[in-house]
Amino acid sequence: MNLQEYNLGDEIPQYCAAISPGKHCPLFGVCSVLRYVDNISVIYLGTNDCVYFAQKQYLTTSIENTAKARVISAQLTDSDLIFGVGKQLENLIKTEYEENRPSAIYVVTSCSIEVISEDIEGLTKTLNKKLPCKVKLIKTENFKTLSYYRGIELTLEALVDGVEPLPKKEKTFAILGARFAGAETCEPVKILTEHGYKIQSNMPFSCTEQDIHSISQVEFTVVVDGTGIETAKKLKEDFGIEYYLFDSKFDIKKLTETYKAISKKTGIVLDEFINENVKEIEKIKTEAKEILQNKTFLYSNVVLYPFEGVKFLTELGMIPKCIFIGTALDKENKYLEEIKKIYNPEIIANANTAGVIAKLEKYKPDCFIGGTVNSQELINRNIKQSGFAIMPVECGFSYIIKSINKLLELQ
Repeated sequence: MNLQEYNLGDEIPQYCAAISPGKHCPLFGVCSVLRYVDNISVIYLGTNDCVYFAQKQYLTTSIENTAKARVISAQLTDSDLIFGVGKQLENLIKTEYEENRPSAIYVVTSCSIEVISEDIEGLTKTLNKKLPCKVKLIKTENFKTLSYYRGIELTLEALVDGVEPLPKKEKTFAILGARFAGAETCEPVKILTEHGYKIQSNMPFSCTEQDIHSISQVEFTVVVDGTGIETAKKLKEDFGIEYYLFDSKFDIKKLTETYKAISKKTGIVLDEFINENVKEIEKIKTEAKEILQNKTFLYSNVVLYPFEGVKFLTELGMIPKCIFIGTALDKENKYLEEIKKIYNPEIIANANTAGVIAKLEKYKPDCFIGGTVNSQELINRNIKQSGFAIMPVECGFSYIIKSINKLLELQ
């Protein structure tokens, strides 16, 4: 498929035929969040492969950020798939509460539950009323999906579901969507903390039971990744909490509007800061265009919004030949439609290393934007490699400047 045939939300052709557990599955998005929340229990309900990989992710947490949740792997047998698991699951949830007294129990279902049409939702709603702790269902019932993002979104929504309204605390805010370290020092957060604002929580990377329960106290939220948008909207709907989006990394106009909105909300004067950074970015973009003009590239940066990233590269004079769509999808079609007007690169779902190399052989680009190929493979083909940073979490004008400077290292 080529870009001009594609509309946002369409199914994207798979370049690899194999389907196996991996970060494409929403289940892994759920794991990446819940493992760090304290005083909760998580019951994974699915086949042997699903619950194995879910539990394995708990065992691979870093020393600095160890898993805090209690995890139970409820593997389905052939008998369960035929006769159902309702009564057994009810007993398991009740026993888990009686023995460990968690503040919440999350039941996470995989595709197999979708097949047998078990009414897990009805069961969890009933137990949520009967038990003293919250009992919440998180469905990850998709046979094929491009992204584990949806699992993160569903988990954040489940965490804040049932939060009670509390009196507002002045000069407090929450960070939403931070899946990695660093959000506490990214550009907008740094500005706020330097002006006396306090971070109430940093979700989902680091959050406690208390953070979740008290999130209704914050004045506003700062969204640093698209996975936090739906939760931010829910908090605004439920508690009137404003939110400010920094999920788009390269849109100068959007960044300017967001900073102006924050300035209006907080009273922090940002006019000079905005003007200086916009001028600096335009200057460095002009310099970069002279160097990068007509350089062809294959895009495989799998975490950032792909079309926004590609559109940014075209603004620097670069020409896209093939776009691998990874774990993220743009939230709007603006950038996609702008690229379509000029370019028509091939577009395919993210592939393994062999698949990417095959496309490198086909298109012979000047540059590879991504990190999924061994550097020696690129050196052998005289292809330069670069990429956009995803760790630590960064956003704001400084991210754009750093990204352009990184691209200039290609030369």
